[in-house]
Amino acid sequence: MKICIIGSSGQLGLHLYNTFKKNKKFFFLSSTSKKYPFLKGDITKTKQLNLLLDKIAPSVIINCSAYTNVDKAETQKKKASVINFKGVKKLSEYCYKNYITLIHFSTDYVYSGEGNLSWLESSKCNPVNYYGYSKLKGEKSIIKSKCKYIILRLSWLYGKYGKKNFILKLIKLAKTKNKLYMVSDQYGSPTNTLLVILVLKNILKKIKNNEFKSGVFNLCPSRVVNRYELSKYILSSFFKKDFYKKLQLNKIKTKDLNLVALRPLNSKMSINKISKFLNIKIKDWKYYLNDYINLIKGKSDDK
Repeated sequence: MKICIIGSSGQLGLHLYNTFKKNKKFFFLSSTSKKYPFLKGDITKTKQLNLLLDKIAPSVIINCSAYTNVDKAETQKKKASVINFKGVKKLSEYCYKNYITLIHFSTDYVYSGEGNLSWLESSKCNPVNYYGYSKLKGEKSIIKSKCKYIILRLSWLYGKYGKKNFILKLIKLAKTKNKLYMVSDQYGSPTNTLLVILVLKNILKKIKNNEFKSGVFNLCPSRVVNRYELSKYILSSFFKKDFYKKLQLNKIKTKDLNLVALRPLNSKMSINKISKFLNIKIKDWKYYLNDYINLIKGKSDDK
């Protein structure tokens, strides 16, 4: 079973690469990176991409390509749409014609963020920003193509190969500023790429054994936390007690940030469907976050 990864230079793509690079059944494509031995493949250049896919002839394509800058998506709608919708649409049509299973990553931002109940995969989607809208259109295009697919909706993604995730940004700010502000009204579950890789391995087994039906799945750790409490946990876990005591972490409301794009306040997602589908128990966010913090502490002088 040949497996092709598109978008291998992002934090999730790089984690896949470093996990499976010795497996000759895996092929890694990227439109940007020259640092790694990736094949040249760009989801926005359909003809060139299809020619390359014809040569590889994969059974499964894992699409990690995405436009993820939430604020810039409001002013770069065309660029966001080309990557998150139009490229995905063409890719899913190719998968249908060539009997390829597509694994695609979406986002908790397809939900409106209203209320305080956990979102089900069947919940009505009503994104509050263009990024979420473009990702939802991508989802719908996959379903409409009638290809075999797995869509995984992720939330607050971070990982060992990320260079700009929110955890690293927070730690960097804490090193230069004594006073920090963090929103206390956004709830979700930070998702380590380590968990995503674990789930992907199980999904690939299902596909290989032809034991799955196409579907949309929420994927994140169990339990939820707001960004303020999450930040407290990260900073207290990463820095020495003396340094942490000097930091002032203050609560703020999302509406007071004057962000370009609106943010969903409630990103609580039910993971019952994916747990049942794969027959696995997903641990809480602290379990996966502790692993990551220990990793970056090992690379830092500020332990």
